[in-house]
Amino acid sequence: MRDFPVSERFFIDLPAVARFDLAGALRRIPYPRIGVPGWRRISVFLAALTMLSAFAPPAAAADPPWFSEPYDYVIVDQDLRDVLREFADNLGFRVQLSDEIDGQIRGDWPGVTARLFIDALARQFSFDWYYEGETLYVTARSEAEARMLALGPVGFTELESELLNLDILDARYPLRFSDESNLALVSGPPRYVELIEETLLALGKRAGADVGVFRGRRDPQS
Repeated sequence: MRDFPVSERFFIDLPAVARFDLAGALRRIPYPRIGVPGWRRISVFLAALTMLSAFAPPAAAADPPWFSEPYDYVIVDQDLRDVLREFADNLGFRVQLSDEIDGQIRGDWPGVTARLFIDALARQFSFDWYYEGETLYVTARSEAEARMLALGPVGFTELESELLNLDILDARYPLRFSDESNLALVSGPPRYVELIEETLLALGKRAGADVGVFRGRRDPQS
């Protein structure tokens, strides 16, 4: 992987990218709020919309069997890390928790599936999760990463096909592609982004060609 000077790297506002929050992104565009014609804001909006419409979300890999497993669980003032460890142990896989995962939880969770259970915890405690290779990776949303991928001769179809074959793609964190620039954008949990980056680099190596990976991070002032 080539390392790019700071001046050439893309530093991406992950919340706006991941959810394509146009309103939030446009509010951060610096321009005077007094005496600005309405058409200028509209033109900025249309330009942003045109740019985002060039990206097409791919398909996703098949869900693992445990997603639909019933999961009735009673929590009595329990540490979130312990809850997640028991969740993985009860369903028969490993869990890797970020040091940023923390919290206390209580309550009954009757009649839900394992997928609904982990999604509810993720919303309540602001974490991302990603399942791969019999391991559940749990990280804080503040740890999310982004990559802008210069595909070179690999091509989006080949990359997407390989990611599907390897059961890497997750519909919650879609890989976006611009045909005009031959760039792909991915943002999400660190392990997920890392796997997509590694796959692209392996495909580039097999083709005997260089591919570019621009590392993104959350803007600390956003």
